[in-house]
Amino acid sequence: MSLINSILGDNFFIKILLIPSILGFDFLVKNTIQRQRSHLNKDTKLEWFIFTILFTTCGLTLKILFVKLDILSPTTHTYLLNDGALYFTSLFIYYMISEYYRYKEYSVLLLLLIYYFVYIHIWGLNFRSSFLIILSLLLFWYLTCIIIRKRAIIMEKYYLYFSLSIGVTVIVEIICLSEFSFSYIYLVAVFMKSIFLLVLSKIVIKLLEIVTEEFSKLKKHSYIDMLTGVSNIRKFYEDLELILDGKEFIPFSLALFDIDSFKSINDNYGHSIGDDVLNKICRIIENILSEDNIQAQLFRYGGDEFYILFRKKTNKNINELLEQIRLEVVDYNFKYKEIEFKVSISIGVYEISEKIKFRDILTKVDEKLYCAKVNGKNKICY
Repeated sequence: MSLINSILGDNFFIKILLIPSILGFDFLVKNTIQRQRSHLNKDTKLEWFIFTILFTTCGLTLKILFVKLDILSPTTHTYLLNDGALYFTSLFIYYMISEYYRYKEYSVLLLLLIYYFVYIHIWGLNFRSSFLIILSLLLFWYLTCIIIRKRAIIMEKYYLYFSLSIGVTVIVEIICLSEFSFSYIYLVAVFMKSIFLLVLSKIVIKLLEIVTEEFSKLKKHSYIDMLTGVSNIRKFYEDLELILDGKEFIPFSLALFDIDSFKSINDNYGHSIGDDVLNKICRIIENILSEDNIQAQLFRYGGDEFYILFRKKTNKNINELLEQIRLEVVDYNFKYKEIEFKVSISIGVYEISEKIKFRDILTKVDEKLYCAKVNGKNKICY
């Protein structure tokens, strides 16, 4: 039992619980910031500065809590060095699971610099100690850069986790050699704790990937209109809000169309044929919008009404495209048993050249559709 205690160290399981609590907070805040800024014009240096301060704060908090736990323990005398395996391994894990951002590999340098000066403050300054501590921290940074660049490969291979554990063992042992004599027990303790934490993180990450994948599927389905397979009104509202909330506004156009006399199609041929008409028109339009450099998306508003959102396009850029859509729909031969029939659509288009209220945009484009209807249907009104 004493050997196990020597290998695990004091408060081992409490520290294991602290790691996801502290670094998980950093991970959640950082991802929230990235999501909020994903549609804005990013200031890369400001983002890096914020993330560096956040990571350094969480890293220091984790180390301070480790130290506090060790100071309270009657059997621990080397609290600065104790559980270096858990600390450095947890930082490796953080870099494996967090998304890349520019200059990410330099974010850890501030934390390492603080670590070095605290070490010097507590243990004193001499050439041997300084050399070994700097060597260990540089080795840690080198392995961190490898993790960032080879993240996907490392997360797939268990033997690379083993290699990282050896790296952590070497780092912590070099730190210990700066003040203490070599110890096989401590060497085994460092390696065992490191490999345990890395393998545990591998299992947890795999489980999280499964949960995330299922959540992504559910979220994707919540954005899809089940009848036509195009994006639904919820997705439209979210995308339009993102455009309007963007830091740099770029003019765009919005089209609203519906099927002329759609009720008579349902009355004459049945609702299933009406559904077929909706689906076929969606496929015609999606095929046209899939052409190169057309930044547009089709959304079903409800019934036989649809929006087409043209990003970074003004009315003069989409005239020919909308005319192509109108003609291809009206030229298509729809069938009911042996009967062929024609369908047309009316389109209202509104160009948003400056930021206006969300509801005002919908009102304006609806007015344009009404204009197309009262002018004889099968028209485009700008």
